[in-house]
Formats: sequence, C-alpha cells, structure tokens
Amino acid sequence: MSKRKKVSVSGLRIQYKNGKNGYVELQDILKEINEPESFSWSILLLEVHRYYGSEPSIVDLENQASDQPQGLEISWNWLNTLAEDVTQFENLILVGCSSRSEIKRWENPLDQYENSYIYIEMFDFGYWEVFSKDHAFIKRLENKFKNTETLSPDFREIDKG
Repeated sequence: MSKRKKVSVSGLRIQYKNGKNGYVELQDILKEINEPESFSWSILLLEVHRYYGSEPSIVDLENQASDQPQGLEISWNWLNTLAEDVTQFENLILVGCSSRSEIKRWENPLDQYENSYIYIEMFDFGYWEVFSKDHAFIKRLENKFKNTETLSPDFREIDKG
C-alpha cells in the first residue's frame, strides 16, 4: 500500500435545490472564485438537460468532454457563456488547474480533488460537490448557500468502509 502525500483540500456538498424556490446554478458557484482567469479550465464530463446556446451543438460539446484525454478545455469567458446557456446540468465535472499541463483525468476521485485547484461536480440534478485548495473559496460557498455539508476529500473511501 503506497502512502499518499497529504494535500490540503476542502470540500462542500451543496444541494441543487437550495431554499424555498431557489436553485444553485453553476454561475452562482463560479462568481465566488478569485482570479479565475489565472486557471486552466476543462470539462471532463458534460451531460445537459436544457441548453439555449446555438453553436457548437451541445452534443458536440458533450462528446468532446468525454472523448478527449484532457476533456473539453475551455476559457473562463466561454465557461461563463456556457453556464448562462445551460439552465440544467444533469451531470458535470469541471476542473480548474494552475496550468494546462496539470489537467488530467484521474481514476481515483481523491486524486482528482488533490490534483485540481478547483473541482466542481454536479450529480444527477441533485447536488454540487466542490473541492478546492482555496479554503476561503469553500467557506464563501458555505456562507452563501443553505443546505450544505462539509466533505472530507476521502469521503468516498470512508463510505466504502
């Protein structure tokens, strides 16, 4: 059994339905990121329920995200446009890394959290999971939204028992 190097990552689960009639959308999370242009962004998984953009087609984007080794690399501006054009992400994995060379698909979710500066995932219209090395970012999200739960980066391994 190999020893893991300890990386300081904070995590938070945010219920998609958050409050009486409110929903937490991707752009609500993106607004809390400091200096987002300094990161390289990639979508590793994209499944959309409602998309109001025109070009490229959402099917093309979904295929690029799942077919490319580094996912669908995307600029910060285009990411924000996509977040506005999609009214419902069914499933999404978005990573922000310090450099383009760090973008990679990891088999183990813990490796993905620890090797991405920011990791954002939507699960089946149910909740967002956000991990980051920026603990203040996670704290801002926790303060901004109701119905949150703090996550340890190794929570999936703990659940396996």
